[in-house]
Amino acid sequence: MNHQPCSPGQPCFFPGTALLLTDGTVMAQDNGGSNWYRLMPDNTGSYVNGTWSQAASLPAGYGPLYFASAVLPDGRLIIEGGEYNFDVPSTVTTQGAIYDPIANSWTSVARLLQGGCCISDASSVVLADGRFMLANSDTSQEAILDPATLTWTPTGTRARQTSTMRRVGLYYPISRF
Repeated sequence: MNHQPCSPGQPCFFPGTALLLTDGTVMAQDNGGSNWYRLMPDNTGSYVNGTWSQAASLPAGYGPLYFASAVLPDGRLIIEGGEYNFDVPSTVTTQGAIYDPIANSWTSVARLLQGGCCISDASSVVLADGRFMLANSDTSQEAILDPATLTWTPTGTRARQTSTMRRVGLYYPISRF
């Protein structure tokens, strides 16, 4: 792994999932691993001339390729589940983590599915009140995470196993493709 500073505007890793944080920086995963990088735009706001730097790595044993993710209203980044943990074929995980950009640290999130199989690359959404909703892509389970306490509340199960999340509060259904 290259731990040297990256060239302006050029990542020194193989970028996978990338998300724009509320502070204007971009977080990008080193594809299929536990390392993450941040792109800071230059003083004119240019990402092309911005600077990449390594951010904190995910908790030990967690390096998914495909996963649910979202930026929460308070600026933290959450990822849940995933496939191909550390690029191992046919692996799925129930792990999850939340990134604090101020502390530059990841915290494991309690397992959503006690005794369950996997979360995979599930549908997810940030609700209008700031909570994070996740629908298991392999079962009919759904749950909502309280980002303040990092605890899950099951919403029950969908009437049929689809990838469409049902209406909750001020949120309207979306579909995976």
